[in-house]
Amino acid sequence: MKEIVIRKAMPDDIPMIRQLFDSHYRKDYFLPGSHIRRAVTGEVEARFGKQRNPHNVYLAFDDSLLVGMALVNRSGCLNNLLVHKQYRGCGVGSSLISFASPTKVRCKVDNSDGDPTPFYEKQGFVTIGQYDLWGNLPLDGKKRNIKIMVKPQC
Repeated sequence: MKEIVIRKAMPDDIPMIRQLFDSHYRKDYFLPGSHIRRAVTGEVEARFGKQRNPHNVYLAFDDSLLVGMALVNRSGCLNNLLVHKQYRGCGVGSSLISFASPTKVRCKVDNSDGDPTPFYEKQGFVTIGQYDLWGNLPLDGKKRNIKIMVKPQC
């Protein structure tokens, strides 16, 4: 492994992002290619009217190989942090978080690879709530598969 390089995604990166996503994360996430394009470019369908600022999408490369990505929405919430399995434990996720500087994390706790909560706690985030997939505070007995985590301000 060479030095990992992190940079902001550009429209030419979209096919590479789709490939990484489809080959490694499709079983845990549903993210249509159009959502990836809109996150990177800010394009919206005509029915929505104007173009909005894109999300911040950051990519991690080992030479020319895409090994990770972070998607931070306009409000500073890390919605997705994806690191290729062969690069986990090598500092790629920590580097992406450091580069992206999210203020909040939306943590999906029922991934097939396990609950990433301990990783985010090592990055200084603490859980402030747990919700269902649609952002609702579930009633007793309902599935709580999304944690909202923040970094306490000193």
